[in-house]
Amino acid sequence: MSATLPNLHELADWLGGETYQGSFRPVPLEEFYKVNDVVYDKTGQVVRRLPQSSPNDRDHLLSLVNEVCQCI
Repeated sequence: MSATLPNLHELADWLGGETYQGSFRPVPLEEFYKVNDVVYDKTGQVVRRLPQSSPNDRDHLLSLVNEVCQCI
């Protein structure tokens, strides 16, 4: 929750709860960014181009969503 709530300790106090902090990450964090149909790594190197999956997919997002959720 700390990634989405900058005031997590205040919220915990208000709720009468407790917080904990840990740095364990079972999977390494990888950072990428997308500009139009190109995906870059955090150093700015091109990783790949995204296909336009349908005429309605003008932002080339459907293939990225499908990687995370195999429901499409």
